[in-house]
Amino acid sequence: MNYLRVEHLSLTLERAEADEAKELNSVSFEVDQNEIVGILGPSGAGKSLVLRAILGLERPDEGEVFLEGEALSERPAAGRGMAYLSQRLVLYPHLPGEVNAGFFYWIRKQFSKKHEIRFHPVVREILTHLHLTEASLLERLPRSLAGGEKQRIALARALASEAKILLLDEPLANIEDNFRDVLRHFLRDWIKKRGQTALVVSHNQEEMASLCDRLLLMDQGRIIQQGGYEELCFSPVSRITALFMGNSRKNFLSAEFIEKRWKKKCEYDVVLLPQLGKATADDPWDLEVEGKVIMVEHFFREKKKLLCVEEKNELFFWEVAETMSLNRGDRVRFFLPVKEGWFFERVYPYKRIYQGVFE
Repeated sequence: MNYLRVEHLSLTLERAEADEAKELNSVSFEVDQNEIVGILGPSGAGKSLVLRAILGLERPDEGEVFLEGEALSERPAAGRGMAYLSQRLVLYPHLPGEVNAGFFYWIRKQFSKKHEIRFHPVVREILTHLHLTEASLLERLPRSLAGGEKQRIALARALASEAKILLLDEPLANIEDNFRDVLRHFLRDWIKKRGQTALVVSHNQEEMASLCDRLLLMDQGRIIQQGGYEELCFSPVSRITALFMGNSRKNFLSAEFIEKRWKKKCEYDVVLLPQLGKATADDPWDLEVEGKVIMVEHFFREKKKLLCVEEKNELFFWEVAETMSLNRGDRVRFFLPVKEGWFFERVYPYKRIYQGVFE
């Protein structure tokens, strides 16, 4: 039996911010105990709304959330055994940083005095890992803290709560770049060692790939696909997944474009990875691209570079070896093997077509 189960969760908000989702459409997924699941998707996809619905801050119109087989609809948010880190970083304005960080732990353990938080080993360990040990910083009120400092204190508060389930909305936002990798590894290690379960929302795919065991991709209030990072990048079931995951610079050929080039009826859109490009053609369905290199993006670790080529106001992408002598302003000719692309329906949610395209 799954630890956390979300079944057909549907919800419509009367009001929402401009970049927030207004609805969920029959969202269903399961999470195992001690699993870390990431939720990805464009702005307004419903990622944060899912967390709030699971916690009980938003009441669904339909569907249910189950924890260890028990329905949670009648349980208040405070009684669900979950800790929530909001994007809004709501800290208690009248409490200094260290007391803010240990507040939920203090409530859970029913300490008699707030100052007992300051020297508790659990709270101290978390603060140390988050580089929050300066007395001058921990004694300051939230209004005098920088964004990254507030972020780390809010994260410390969620971790110190010892909740069964962590709902973390952009937990590494506002963190200094040189500290994000260290903090990401600490966060995964902490959750795994303590047997907690976590749902994490983020826009950073690379961070989610290393932090999470599994990913959910959302769009327009529904789950489009779930699986590992490589599965979503290289085995997309929808055009939404294909264009969102991994490097966003992919070759997109609309049905109209294909009909115009080959003078044949086409009912599908095609997405081709830039690494499929080649210098010579060996199939009638290879698309010839001849144009000017207008941008070069280098990937020194992989010893490769990505060329953006403009041809008749259309942009195409070709990944080549770093040693290849092609630079911005050069003219180039290459081919894209259309048959090796991913084919998708033209109506939402743009499902992938696996066979029958060239029959």
